[in-house]
Amino acid sequence: MEWADEVLPIVDFLQSAGVADLMVWLRERAEGADNVGGNREDPPHFLVAAMHDALDHAVCVNLEKALYLLITEIADNPDGWTDGAVTQLLMLTDPILLNTRRREDLAAMLSRLARTDVQSTARPAIRFAAAQAMVTLDVKAAPDFWIPLYTTPKRRGQDEPNYAPIVIEGLLRTDLTALVSWLNGVLPNYEVERALISLTPYIAQRHGTG
Repeated sequence: MEWADEVLPIVDFLQSAGVADLMVWLRERAEGADNVGGNREDPPHFLVAAMHDALDHAVCVNLEKALYLLITEIADNPDGWTDGAVTQLLMLTDPILLNTRRREDLAAMLSRLARTDVQSTARPAIRFAAAQAMVTLDVKAAPDFWIPLYTTPKRRGQDEPNYAPIVIEGLLRTDLTALVSWLNGVLPNYEVERALISLTPYIAQRHGTG
């Protein structure tokens, strides 16, 4: 299927859809069941993200409202969603929610999903996707939020994704002293070292090379 063959029906739909229709469509697309446009081999979030900057402002506003409301539903009942659908939707925080005025509420919902305490009801993949979305949105959180994302699953012997890049980025945004202290406690460590290497360009851009 040609790119235009999929984009044009979606653009037509987006121009006329209300927020409720967009919520249904975004969820269906995230679940891999998009009946508006054809299904390409790209991840479900990719096409929406790729065309976002070319959409009318009113459409972008409606997409923001729809995604925000879907994240509210996820935060209230993560068990009602598949891991894949949540991951795809939260990947749409960039670009749809980067400039949202609802940042504080979003940060609260995402941190509730990502937290690792005993009250957390979200599954590992959803916690990880929420933590990634927090980094994407440049959410500032205290070290005692970021560090347990890495240490708690290790202590419990749980098989979870590698949170090292997320913890490093989160601490880079909030507390360099806490980052250095944490690194001193976990290094040498292969996955942490790989995360540091992969984040070197970002660290240099944000904090310089001096």
